Parts: sequence; structure tokens; C-alpha cells
Amino acid sequence: MRKEIMLCLCACVSVITLGCGSQTEDGTIVSVEKNGSVKNTIIEDFSAEYYDVEELKNLVLTEIAEYNKANGGNAISIDSLEQKKDSTDVRVVMNYATAEDYASFNETEFFYGTVAEAKEAGFSVTEPLVDASDTAKTIGADELNDMTDYHMLVASDAVAFTLPNKILYASEGVTVDGKKAAGTDGLFYIVTK
Repeated sequence: MRKEIMLCLCACVSVITLGCGSQTEDGTIVSVEKNGSVKNTIIEDFSAEYYDVEELKNLVLTEIAEYNKANGGNAISIDSLEQKKDSTDVRVVMNYATAEDYASFNETEFFYGTVAEAKEAGFSVTEPLVDASDTAKTIGADELNDMTDYHMLVASDAVAFTLPNKILYASEGVTVDGKKAAGTDGLFYIVTK
């Protein structure tokens, strides 16, 4: 998220967007849809007395409005920002029209497109990618260059991801389970059909 929201979330709920592990009671999950849009769900503890959900909601809505105004249209929307009556958790669900909007708003490295588009965008895979179905096997840049129509997620934050297609290959250290993955700190790559 934008730095102002990140600072508020860090101060209010100890959230560093894209800094959480997997989706559990507390956590972050980033879902890439078939049309390339992105949904970000954040669930964090909000139990301290001085936390104010309405203040957080107003800040998030202000930042989204400023981003949309500066970038034309409705690139980002909020599905919900709520704290259930009998829960200490706050759940924030945000939608981004594109991976580029997600990357720009959150000030992070994030790309989703074909392998050919990733190459055009300047991403170059230099390390071997691990086969998701057989971790003893890897592919290198030469094999990846032949997969121009396959899709690739490039990200740099340790969170959980869901992708629209089965994951075939991923950077070492990325945990893969079907269409789901848990990222690692530092730039990593995930390839799907």
C-alpha cells in the first residue's frame, strides 16, 4: 500500500502489507484473477484499545481516491474493511484493475503477464526455476525462453499468492501447492501454464 497507509497499518495493526506469511487467522493473500486483476486480502489483529477502524477506513479510502484521481478511473476499489463484532481481527479486501496498479500503489515489485511480456518489461530469470511437481528437476533461462505464452508472476514480498492456473515452476524457496504459493523475501518468479 502507499507509505501513508503502510505506516498507519503498521502503527495500528502491525501489518506490513506483503510482509506476512500465509493466509491464516492473521495474514495476507494476493489473488491474481484470469483477467489480470488482483485482489489483496489482509487479516490482522486489531485488539488494542487505541486502534480506530473508522480512522483506518478513512485513510485507506482517501489514499485510494487520490491514486484513482492521479491515474484516471477506478483502478483500485475496496470491497471491505471491517472488524466483526465478536472478533479482534480487521479484514481488508482491496481490488486492483491490473498488476501494475497493485505494484504502483503498494510501491513494490509485482508483475503478472506472459513470459514474453515479462522479458519485454525487463525481467530476466538468471537462476534455475524448480519444477513444482518434482523439486529435483529445474529449468533454466533457455527452456523458459521457449515458453513465451506461459504466464509469469514476478514479486518481491513474502506473502501467499493464488494464481488462475496451475503453477509449473518457481524460484527456489517458493512454496507451491497447486495454484497457491508462498513467496520469499527478495525477487522471485512463478511460471504457470
